[in-house]
Formats: sequence, structure tokens, C-alpha cells
Amino acid sequence: MIAPTTEAELSEFLSDVSEPIRIVGGGTRLGLGNSVHAKKSLATSGLSGITLLEPAALTLVVQSGTPLKDVQKALN
Repeated sequence: MIAPTTEAELSEFLSDVSEPIRIVGGGTRLGLGNSVHAKKSLATSGLSGITLLEPAALTLVVQSGTPLKDVQKALN
């Protein structure tokens, strides 16, 4: 499983991929939805964090691996 921690690492990995990959977030509900038959998996957990929070503008920007509990905590 590939687990990039920067956008540059993610970009490098994706530029070399020419076949389906499995995207893994928190690792829950992997059996739901359309199954992906892939040799490689991409974990988004290393790409986590809130990059912008502007409550007055109702704007929130998070990285792809940010757990929902972190988003909920920031909004409360």
C-alpha cells in the first residue's frame, strides 16, 4: 500500500499508475459499493488536516485523508 504524506508524493505515484488502484480512506466500509480489482492501493491517511477554516464565510477546506471526526471537532 502506498501512503503519501505530501501532494508531490501523491502526484508522483499517480503519474506512474496505468491501471486501477484502490483508494483507502479510514479503511472502513471497504466491502461497500463497486469492488475494485486492483494490485495497488493508495492510503489517504497521510494527507490529513484542515487547510482553511473561515466560519464567517462558511468555508472549510480539508485534505483528502482528514477524518470526519476532525472536521466535526473543528466545526463545533
